[in-house]
Parts: sequence; C-alpha cells; structure tokens
Amino acid sequence: MDNLLQQAAHDLSVTVPGFTGGKAFEGLVLFKLAIELRNLGNPVEALSHKGNPTLTFRLRGGPGHIPSPTQSGLYPSYFRIGTPSFLTELHNSVEFTGFSGGDHEIDIAAVRSADVDAVRAKGGGQLEMPPIVGAELKRYASSATLDKNFIRALLGWIVDLLPLWTFDLVVLKGLRAWSGASKTSAFWFLTTGQLSDEAKGFGRHYSLHVEDGVTAANLTPLVAEMATFVEMA
Repeated sequence: MDNLLQQAAHDLSVTVPGFTGGKAFEGLVLFKLAIELRNLGNPVEALSHKGNPTLTFRLRGGPGHIPSPTQSGLYPSYFRIGTPSFLTELHNSVEFTGFSGGDHEIDIAAVRSADVDAVRAKGGGQLEMPPIVGAELKRYASSATLDKNFIRALLGWIVDLLPLWTFDLVVLKGLRAWSGASKTSAFWFLTTGQLSDEAKGFGRHYSLHVEDGVTAANLTPLVAEMATFVEMA
C-alpha cells in the first residue's frame, strides 16, 4: 500500500513525505476519502496548518492536536472539503478530548470546520466536538486474527466522546421502546488482518462498521461509503 499512497497523492496534485507500514495505510485511507468526496462533486483543497493551499501534504506521524495557524514551523496538513456554507475537514491521527477529560487519537477524522476553527481560535489543542466520521485502522499480516479487545477499545473512546452512543433503547413509564433516533456520527474499524467472528458481531451490535481483510482491491468501495456519510451529514 506504500506505493498506492504516492499514487493517491499524485491524483490530488500533492506530494507526501514517505511513510511506511501503518502510517502509509492511514495516509492512503485519508487520501482516498478526499478523492471519493471530490468524485461526489465536492471541492477539495489541501491546506497547510495556516490554512494556505499547499503542494506538500504533511501527515501526522503520531497522535497530535490542532495547531494554531499563527505557529511557525512544519505542522500537519489537512483537507478542506465543500463550500463556504458547509465546510468539512479531513485530519489524520488527531486527538479528541472526551467527557472523562482523557484524550483519544482518531486515525481518520472528518470534522466540521466550525468545530476545528473554534479550537484554532483558542490557540490550538485537542478537538472537543465529535467527528462526523471516525476510523480506526490496523495494518497487520493478512493471516493475523484480531479479537474483540480491538473493537472494545474503539467502542470505549466512542462512548467517551458520545456517551449516549450505546443507548438505542429509551425507558418510558417503565416500558422499553426503540428510540428511533438516528446517529449523527459514524465509525469504522478497518484492518488488513482478520477479525474474529465475536469481534465482528460485537462491533456491529453497537452500530460500528467493521471490515477485515482490507486490500488495495477492496479499499475504494469501503472509503466511498465513508464519503457518502460525510456528504450526508
């Protein structure tokens, strides 16, 4: 997938400093998401942390916060999607603060620009509002099997960001009934390895999009599903 990252960058008219392994997988999904959103007719811009158009896209090499646009130095880039009436940003390895006060890294996050700008206006820091789309990515050998603990960890930080995520039921006068409330965020778990049946069932029970055996051949339709959700939000 390392070469595919460079190909996707070329498709977006940017260059990206070399990344390998898990970060290359992360960058590839980020770039593919930008491409799919562009294919849906949305304007897409690669921007520096200062908000200026850039031809060199800098991925985060590890968990990080939103920098202030007034800071000097080399900071991660991001994609801005949409029109002035409703802007969305795509970030990699960005940190969010949950209700517990703990910080959580999200490998791929589509976030409303207004929420990011609120953090920039305070001098930068962790994001506080939940993403529109969040994705956890795990690059393993295709023969590796991942158990339920991977999905449990993902669900844990989702609940810290959105405490009502697991509440599909409401209690009214002692009776249980389906709330019917639609979720305003969506979360994916993508791995090049294999998920146990228990892990898949656990994730899907809690409305998570869990996909294993991800390859270059099947990645595009998975990311296209993410793009559709971002556009609908």
